[in-house]
Amino acid sequence: MKQEIERHLQDKETLENSLPSSIVIGPYWISTEGVRQALAKKRKSLANAVIELLAKKLRKQADMVCNILTNVDTFREQSL
Repeated sequence: MKQEIERHLQDKETLENSLPSSIVIGPYWISTEGVRQALAKKRKSLANAVIELLAKKLRKQADMVCNILTNVDTFREQSL
């Protein structure tokens, strides 16, 4: 998951560095800043979504461990 997060953040950086804020096609000046920002924002959102998914997964595992330790402690107290 760490590689996936890093990939999304690297892709965001690549987009920001490779896409110009505007282009000229013949007599037309076209602003690409909105598209550039939207794509960068999308990549950042994807990275944040992966981080949130990882946090939820780790929280669930931590809760499971706490429940197991509580059960072990309860069993130990009953055995004494």
